[in-house]
Amino acid sequence: MRQRDLLSYALLLALPLFGAGCVVDEQPNNAPIIDSVNIESASTPAMLEALNGEYSVPITILFHDNDREAVTHVRYRMPSANLDKTIDIATPNPTREAATVIITIPASAPKDTHDLTITIVDGRGKESLPLSQTITLL
Repeated sequence: MRQRDLLSYALLLALPLFGAGCVVDEQPNNAPIIDSVNIESASTPAMLEALNGEYSVPITILFHDNDREAVTHVRYRMPSANLDKTIDIATPNPTREAATVIITIPASAPKDTHDLTITIVDGRGKESLPLSQTITLL
C-alpha cells in the first residue's frame, strides 16, 4: 500500500511540471503604425483616370511596428465604391519600414471624390489604425 501512495504522490508532483511545459510565454501584440501614405499622382489631391478597365494607383506607405514584427499586408477600403481589398507586401521583413504597392480600383467605381482608407497588418494579424486619403476618380 505504501508503494502505491508514493506513486500517487510522485504523479501529483509531476503533474504541475508537465503542465508548465505547455504554457506559452507570448508577448502582447501591438498594432503596427502608419507614419504616412503617399499616393503617386500628378495632382494633389489625387485625380485619377482609368486605364484598361481599372484605376492602378501606386502608393508608398511609411510605417513602423513597435513589436518589431514584419508588416505583411496592406488593406485598402473605399466604402463609396463597395471596395475592400488586401495586398501582400513582397518579402516582409521586421526591419522594413516602407512599402510601395499598387492598389487597383475597378473602372466601374463611381466617378467622384472618395475617401480611400489604408491600414497595414503585421505578421500576427494585428491591424493598424486607418489613415484616409482623398482621391478623385475621373
